Amino acid sequence: MMVSENVFCFRCPCEHPAVLPLRSPVGKYEGLLYRPNTDAWPLRFLCINCGQVTPKLQGIFELIDPMTLRSRNSEALWKVGSECAHHNCEWTHILYASWPARRFEEELANKATGAFVGLWCGGDKHEFCPKRETMKLERLPFDPDDSP
Repeated sequence: MMVSENVFCFRCPCEHPAVLPLRSPVGKYEGLLYRPNTDAWPLRFLCINCGQVTPKLQGIFELIDPMTLRSRNSEALWKVGSECAHHNCEWTHILYASWPARRFEEELANKATGAFVGLWCGGDKHEFCPKRETMKLERLPFDPDDSP
C-alpha cells in the first residue's frame, strides 16, 4: 500500500474517521487539497463504528496522520448501489460505508439493505425498496493502483 504524505478523512457524527481513497467516486487528492466530486455530496453513510446511517453527510474533510493508514488498513470505504424492487421502477440509490476490507460482503449487503430506509423514488412517488439480489458492492481501496 502506498502511503501518501497527506491523508484525508471525513467523520461520521460519532467522530469515527473514514479515510478517503486517493481517487474514487467521492473525490480525489490534489496536492494539499481534497477535491470532492460535487455529484456525490452530501452522501448517505453507514458507519462501522456506531452502526448508524447518516442520510445527508456533508463533505467536511480533514487531514489526519498518514500513520493512521497502518493501524486502519483492514478498513475500507465501500460504495453500495441498489436498484428499487418495485415493479417498473428504474431508480437506483447509492450509499457509502466504512467496513472491514476483508470481511464478508454478504454481511455488509445485509446491513446496507436496512440503511436505505427513508429514501423515495421518482420525486416521492413511492418508498425505495432495495433489490437485494442486484445490489452491487465495490471496495474503494486507498490507492486504486493497489486494488486486488
